Amino acid sequence: MMPSGARSLNYADLTMTELSQLEAPMCVLFMAVSPLEAHGPHLPVGSDLMISEALCDRYITAFSEAFPDYQPVRLPSLVLGADVLPRLGSIGVPARLLEQTLVHCAKMLSQQGFRYLVIADNHGGPRHLLGMEAAARRAFRKYNFYLINPFVDEFAQMLSSSEDLMRVTGLKNDRMGALNDLHAGTNETSLLRATHPEGVRDVVRQLSPEAPPSPGWILTTLERFLCRLGFWQLATDLAALGSIARWSRTTKSAYIGAPRESSVEAGEAMLSWRVNNMITIFQRVSKGESIRFRPPLWAVRFLRYLP
Repeated sequence: MMPSGARSLNYADLTMTELSQLEAPMCVLFMAVSPLEAHGPHLPVGSDLMISEALCDRYITAFSEAFPDYQPVRLPSLVLGADVLPRLGSIGVPARLLEQTLVHCAKMLSQQGFRYLVIADNHGGPRHLLGMEAAARRAFRKYNFYLINPFVDEFAQMLSSSEDLMRVTGLKNDRMGALNDLHAGTNETSLLRATHPEGVRDVVRQLSPEAPPSPGWILTTLERFLCRLGFWQLATDLAALGSIARWSRTTKSAYIGAPRESSVEAGEAMLSWRVNNMITIFQRVSKGESIRFRPPLWAVRFLRYLP
Protein backbone atom coordinates (compact mmCIF):
# COMPACT_ATOMS: atom_id res chain seq x y z
CA MET A 1 0.00 0.00 0.00
CA MET A 2 1.05 3.60 -0.57
CA PRO A 3 2.00 5.66 2.49
CA SER A 4 -1.04 7.56 3.72
CA GLY A 5 -1.45 10.93 5.37
CA ALA A 6 1.62 12.57 3.84
CA ARG A 7 1.07 15.19 1.14
CA SER A 8 4.63 14.88 -0.15
CA LEU A 9 6.60 11.66 -0.48
CA ASN A 10 10.29 10.86 -0.12
CA TYR A 11 11.45 8.94 -3.17
CA ALA A 12 14.19 7.11 -1.26
CA ASP A 13 11.67 5.75 1.26
CA LEU A 14 9.44 4.12 -1.35
CA THR A 15 9.59 0.47 -2.33
CA MET A 16 9.36 -0.79 -5.90
CA THR A 17 5.73 -1.70 -5.28
CA GLU A 18 4.91 1.75 -3.95
CA LEU A 19 6.68 3.44 -6.84
CA SER A 20 4.70 1.34 -9.29
CA GLN A 21 1.48 2.58 -7.69
CA LEU A 22 2.31 6.23 -8.29
CA GLU A 23 0.57 8.04 -11.12
CA ALA A 24 3.97 9.10 -12.45
CA PRO A 25 2.82 11.73 -15.00
CA MET A 26 1.03 13.57 -12.17
CA CYS A 27 4.06 13.50 -9.86
CA VAL A 28 6.51 16.39 -9.64
CA LEU A 29 9.94 15.54 -8.32
CA PHE A 30 11.95 18.04 -6.26
CA MET A 31 15.68 17.88 -5.64
CA ALA A 32 18.27 20.21 -4.08
CA VAL A 33 21.46 20.49 -6.16
CA SER A 34 24.49 22.53 -5.09
CA PRO A 35 28.20 21.96 -4.41
CA LEU A 36 30.32 22.44 -1.32
CA GLU A 37 32.21 25.72 -1.59
CA ALA A 38 34.21 28.17 0.51
CA HIS A 39 32.00 31.05 1.66
CA GLY A 40 34.32 33.35 3.56
CA PRO A 41 35.18 33.10 7.27
CA HIS A 42 31.57 33.52 8.37
CA LEU A 43 29.57 30.87 6.46
CA PRO A 44 29.99 27.08 6.22
CA VAL A 45 31.18 25.40 3.03
CA GLY A 46 27.76 23.76 2.81
CA SER A 47 25.93 27.10 2.58
CA ASP A 48 24.67 26.65 -1.00
CA LEU A 49 23.41 23.15 -0.24
CA MET A 50 21.83 24.18 3.07
CA ILE A 51 19.99 27.07 1.42
CA SER A 52 18.95 24.84 -1.50
CA GLU A 53 17.53 22.16 0.80
CA ALA A 54 15.56 24.73 2.80
CA LEU A 55 14.33 26.26 -0.45
CA CYS A 56 13.30 22.80 -1.64
CA ASP A 57 11.15 22.41 1.50
CA ARG A 58 9.48 25.74 0.78
CA TYR A 59 9.00 24.80 -2.87
CA ILE A 60 7.11 21.66 -1.87
CA THR A 61 4.91 23.45 0.67
CA ALA A 62 3.94 26.20 -1.78
CA PHE A 63 3.55 23.75 -4.66
CA SER A 64 1.19 21.52 -2.67
CA GLU A 65 -1.09 24.50 -2.07
CA ALA A 66 -0.92 25.86 -5.61
CA PHE A 67 -1.22 22.53 -7.47
CA PRO A 68 -3.28 20.09 -5.36
CA ASP A 69 -3.82 17.75 -8.32
CA TYR A 70 -0.10 16.93 -8.50
CA GLN A 71 1.85 14.69 -6.13
CA PRO A 72 5.16 16.21 -4.93
CA VAL A 73 7.98 13.69 -4.43
CA ARG A 74 11.28 14.65 -2.78
CA LEU A 75 14.48 13.18 -4.18
CA PRO A 76 17.69 13.02 -2.09
CA SER A 77 19.97 16.02 -2.52
CA LEU A 78 22.70 15.98 -5.15
CA VAL A 79 25.94 17.51 -3.85
CA LEU A 80 27.26 18.56 -7.23
CA GLY A 81 28.24 21.79 -8.92
CA ALA A 82 30.70 23.42 -11.29
CA ASP A 83 32.89 26.53 -11.06
CA VAL A 84 33.44 26.51 -7.33
CA LEU A 85 35.77 29.03 -5.72
CA PRO A 86 39.25 27.43 -5.69
CA ARG A 87 39.77 27.71 -1.94
CA LEU A 88 39.98 25.36 1.02
CA GLY A 89 36.73 23.41 1.44
CA SER A 90 35.45 23.68 -2.12
CA ILE A 91 34.51 20.48 -3.99
CA GLY A 92 33.26 20.84 -7.55
CA VAL A 93 33.08 18.96 -10.84
CA PRO A 94 33.43 19.98 -14.50
CA ALA A 95 30.31 21.55 -15.97
CA ARG A 96 30.01 18.80 -18.57
CA LEU A 97 29.89 16.14 -15.83
CA LEU A 98 27.13 18.07 -14.08
CA GLU A 99 25.24 18.35 -17.37
CA GLN A 100 25.65 14.67 -18.22
CA THR A 101 24.60 13.58 -14.73
CA LEU A 102 21.38 15.61 -14.87
CA VAL A 103 20.53 14.42 -18.39
CA HIS A 104 21.04 10.80 -17.30
CA CYS A 105 18.83 11.39 -14.25
CA ALA A 106 16.17 12.77 -16.59
CA LYS A 107 16.49 9.68 -18.79
CA MET A 108 16.10 7.26 -15.87
CA LEU A 109 13.16 9.16 -14.41
CA SER A 110 11.40 9.50 -17.76
CA GLN A 111 11.69 5.72 -18.23
CA GLN A 112 9.62 5.38 -15.06
CA GLY A 113 6.96 7.69 -16.47
CA PHE A 114 7.91 10.86 -14.60
CA ARG A 115 7.86 14.13 -16.54
CA TYR A 116 8.91 16.87 -14.11
CA LEU A 117 11.94 17.56 -11.92
CA VAL A 118 12.21 20.91 -10.13
CA ILE A 119 15.71 21.73 -8.91
CA ALA A 120 16.41 23.93 -5.90
CA ASP A 121 19.82 25.50 -6.45
CA ASN A 122 21.84 28.34 -4.95
CA HIS A 123 25.15 28.18 -6.79
CA GLY A 124 25.89 30.90 -9.34
CA GLY A 125 29.05 29.53 -10.95
CA PRO A 126 28.96 30.66 -14.61
CA ARG A 127 29.55 27.23 -16.15
CA HIS A 128 27.38 25.62 -13.47
CA LEU A 129 24.37 27.53 -14.81
CA LEU A 130 25.37 26.91 -18.43
CA GLY A 131 25.51 23.18 -17.70
CA MET A 132 22.15 23.33 -15.94
CA GLU A 133 20.42 25.02 -18.86
CA ALA A 134 22.09 22.79 -21.45
CA ALA A 135 20.92 19.74 -19.48
CA ALA A 136 17.37 21.09 -19.31
CA ARG A 137 17.20 21.65 -23.05
CA ARG A 138 18.65 18.22 -23.84
CA ALA A 139 16.27 16.49 -21.40
CA PHE A 140 13.26 18.12 -23.03
CA ARG A 141 14.47 17.49 -26.56
CA LYS A 142 15.43 13.84 -26.03
CA TYR A 143 12.90 12.65 -23.44
CA ASN A 144 10.13 15.27 -23.34
CA PHE A 145 11.14 15.71 -19.71
CA TYR A 146 10.96 19.02 -17.85
CA LEU A 147 14.14 19.64 -15.85
CA ILE A 148 13.39 23.00 -14.24
CA ASN A 149 15.97 25.04 -12.34
CA PRO A 150 14.38 28.44 -11.53
CA PHE A 151 17.73 29.75 -10.27
CA VAL A 152 19.05 29.88 -13.83
CA ASP A 153 16.44 32.55 -14.52
CA GLU A 154 16.72 34.17 -11.10
CA PHE A 155 20.50 34.56 -11.13
CA ALA A 156 20.31 36.36 -14.47
CA GLN A 157 17.77 38.76 -12.91
CA MET A 158 19.99 39.23 -9.86
CA LEU A 159 23.05 40.05 -11.98
CA SER A 160 21.08 42.53 -14.09
CA SER A 161 19.57 44.22 -11.00
CA SER A 162 16.06 43.48 -12.20
CA GLU A 163 13.65 46.29 -11.33
CA ASP A 164 10.92 43.72 -10.69
CA LEU A 165 13.14 41.86 -8.23
CA MET A 166 14.01 45.07 -6.38
CA ARG A 167 10.36 46.16 -6.32
CA VAL A 168 9.01 42.85 -5.01
CA THR A 169 11.70 42.23 -2.41
CA GLY A 170 12.41 45.83 -1.41
CA LEU A 171 16.13 45.07 -1.74
CA LYS A 172 18.71 47.33 -3.37
CA ASN A 173 21.02 46.03 -6.07
CA ASP A 174 23.95 45.75 -3.65
CA ARG A 175 21.92 43.51 -1.33
CA MET A 176 20.44 40.93 -3.70
CA GLY A 177 23.28 38.97 -5.25
CA ALA A 178 24.29 41.27 -8.10
CA LEU A 179 27.97 41.50 -9.08
CA ASN A 180 28.80 43.73 -6.11
CA ASP A 181 27.13 41.22 -3.73
CA LEU A 182 27.97 38.08 -5.62
CA HIS A 183 29.28 35.60 -3.08
CA ALA A 184 28.75 35.21 0.67
CA GLY A 185 27.76 38.87 0.91
CA THR A 186 24.52 40.41 2.11
CA ASN A 187 22.26 38.17 0.03
CA GLU A 188 23.71 34.75 0.82
CA THR A 189 24.34 35.60 4.46
CA SER A 190 20.73 36.79 4.73
CA LEU A 191 19.52 33.56 3.13
CA LEU A 192 21.42 31.52 5.70
CA ARG A 193 20.14 33.72 8.54
CA ALA A 194 16.60 32.93 7.39
CA THR A 195 17.15 29.19 6.90
CA HIS A 196 20.01 28.17 9.23
CA PRO A 197 20.76 31.07 11.60
CA GLU A 198 23.11 28.89 13.63
CA GLY A 199 25.35 28.62 10.55
CA VAL A 200 26.29 32.32 10.48
CA ARG A 201 29.45 32.81 12.56
CA ASP A 202 29.86 35.78 14.90
CA VAL A 203 32.89 36.98 12.94
CA VAL A 204 30.43 38.38 10.40
CA ARG A 205 30.13 41.52 12.56
CA GLN A 206 33.80 42.29 11.98
CA LEU A 207 33.83 41.92 8.20
CA SER A 208 34.33 45.03 6.08
CA PRO A 209 32.63 45.29 2.67
CA GLU A 210 34.58 43.79 -0.22
CA ALA A 211 34.13 45.06 -3.79
CA PRO A 212 34.74 43.01 -6.95
CA PRO A 213 37.80 43.95 -9.01
CA SER A 214 37.60 45.43 -12.49
CA PRO A 215 37.57 42.90 -15.33
CA GLY A 216 40.97 44.08 -16.61
CA TRP A 217 41.84 46.21 -19.60
CA ILE A 218 41.53 43.42 -22.19
CA LEU A 219 37.94 42.56 -21.31
CA THR A 220 37.08 46.22 -20.74
CA THR A 221 38.26 46.98 -24.29
CA LEU A 222 36.35 43.97 -25.63
CA GLU A 223 33.24 45.07 -23.75
CA ARG A 224 33.34 48.51 -25.40
CA PHE A 225 33.90 46.94 -28.83
CA LEU A 226 30.97 44.53 -28.45
CA CYS A 227 28.73 47.36 -27.25
CA ARG A 228 29.51 49.33 -30.40
CA LEU A 229 28.47 46.29 -32.44
CA GLY A 230 25.22 46.07 -30.52
CA PHE A 231 26.03 42.94 -28.46
CA TRP A 232 25.11 44.56 -25.16
CA GLN A 233 24.25 41.42 -23.20
CA LEU A 234 27.33 39.51 -24.29
CA ALA A 235 29.51 42.51 -23.47
CA THR A 236 28.01 42.78 -19.98
CA ASP A 237 28.33 39.05 -19.36
CA LEU A 238 31.98 38.93 -20.44
CA ALA A 239 32.87 41.91 -18.28
CA ALA A 240 31.20 40.24 -15.30
CA LEU A 241 33.03 36.99 -16.05
CA GLY A 242 36.35 38.83 -16.15
CA SER A 243 35.66 40.45 -12.82
CA ILE A 244 34.64 37.13 -11.25
CA ALA A 245 37.67 35.34 -12.68
CA ARG A 246 40.09 37.95 -11.32
CA TRP A 247 38.40 37.86 -7.92
CA SER A 248 38.45 34.05 -7.69
CA ARG A 249 42.20 33.99 -8.39
CA THR A 250 43.13 36.71 -5.91
CA THR A 251 40.56 36.79 -3.11
CA LYS A 252 41.71 36.13 0.43
CA SER A 253 38.40 36.95 2.08
CA ALA A 254 36.34 34.58 -0.16
CA TYR A 255 33.35 36.92 -0.16
CA ILE A 256 32.04 39.89 -2.13
CA GLY A 257 29.65 42.42 -0.66
CA ALA A 258 28.73 43.43 2.89
CA PRO A 259 27.80 40.32 4.90
CA ARG A 260 27.43 42.27 8.14
CA GLU A 261 24.49 44.12 6.54
CA SER A 262 22.57 40.83 6.26
CA SER A 263 19.23 40.25 7.95
CA VAL A 264 16.56 37.59 8.36
CA GLU A 265 14.08 39.95 6.71
CA ALA A 266 16.19 40.30 3.56
CA GLY A 267 16.63 36.54 3.40
CA GLU A 268 12.90 35.92 3.77
CA ALA A 269 12.12 38.47 1.06
CA MET A 270 14.47 36.75 -1.37
CA LEU A 271 13.18 33.27 -0.50
CA SER A 272 9.57 34.38 -0.97
CA TRP A 273 10.37 35.86 -4.39
CA ARG A 274 12.14 32.68 -5.45
CA VAL A 275 9.30 30.42 -4.32
CA ASN A 276 6.75 32.56 -6.16
CA ASN A 277 8.93 32.50 -9.27
CA MET A 278 8.96 28.69 -9.18
CA ILE A 279 5.16 28.63 -8.95
CA THR A 280 4.87 31.01 -11.90
CA ILE A 281 7.24 28.87 -13.98
CA PHE A 282 5.34 25.66 -13.23
CA GLN A 283 2.07 27.33 -14.15
CA ARG A 284 3.53 27.73 -17.62
CA VAL A 285 4.86 24.18 -17.63
CA SER A 286 1.48 22.75 -16.58
CA LYS A 287 0.01 24.30 -19.74
CA GLY A 288 2.52 22.44 -21.90
CA GLU A 289 4.79 25.40 -22.55
CA SER A 290 8.42 24.69 -23.40
CA ILE A 291 10.59 26.54 -20.90
CA ARG A 292 13.94 28.00 -21.90
CA PHE A 293 16.05 30.29 -19.80
CA ARG A 294 19.06 32.34 -20.88
CA PRO A 295 21.77 32.27 -18.23
CA PRO A 296 24.66 34.72 -18.36
CA LEU A 297 27.20 33.81 -21.09
CA TRP A 298 24.70 31.64 -22.98
CA ALA A 299 26.00 33.17 -26.23
CA VAL A 300 29.38 31.57 -25.46
CA ARG A 301 28.06 28.39 -23.87
CA PHE A 302 30.94 26.39 -25.36
CA LEU A 303 32.83 27.60 -22.27
CA ARG A 304 31.23 24.76 -20.33
CA TYR A 305 33.46 22.33 -22.26
CA LEU A 306 36.61 23.96 -20.84
CA PRO A 307 38.26 22.33 -17.78
